[in-house]
Amino acid sequence: SFTGNDNVILFVGGLDTAHYFKGVDVLLTAAREVLQRLPRTRFVFVGDGDLREGYEEYAHRLGIADNTYFVGSVNREDLPSYYRRATCVVLPSIDSTEAFGVVLIEAGACGKPSIATHLPGVRSVINDGVTGTLVEPQDQVALAKKISALLEDPERAKAMGLAARKQVEERYEYGVVARKYIHSIQRL
Repeated sequence: SFTGNDNVILFVGGLDTAHYFKGVDVLLTAAREVLQRLPRTRFVFVGDGDLREGYEEYAHRLGIADNTYFVGSVNREDLPSYYRRATCVVLPSIDSTEAFGVVLIEAGACGKPSIATHLPGVRSVINDGVTGTLVEPQDQVALAKKISALLEDPERAKAMGLAARKQVEERYEYGVVARKYIHSIQRL
């Protein structure tokens, strides 16, 4: 377990073959670098699938298993508590199979900054340097640096999270979307 003083880096996504492009191995490799500088960091992976065991073994091989938590699938209603506990959310997708990245919007809705790869759909969600940070795909060294920089500047991380929340409210109007959805299912 971890305390309120620990930084939490959150990944949310499928850990199965269909989601190979999520870049979990890239994040794990970057995590080792981050932990050398900031040992009180925890990497939490929400999601499940046939690749999970391999990722857990990789974390062991890297020597970071004590700082990585694979929590499995989480109910939609429990997910916000993971976002709220996070310092930032990371989406390290490796190629343009990642079309959008709804987790970035969810993170923003919870007032959290994101670090994600510079891919067409993803970069439409992140305002680089304002609501989060972009990094080139499969560049674990750069990813580690971006994560460390954000953790070492909590005021900047907080400001980015607030900007992300404002952007979600203005651009995606979650409340409006939710009301339309609820109204549509009430008519069924």
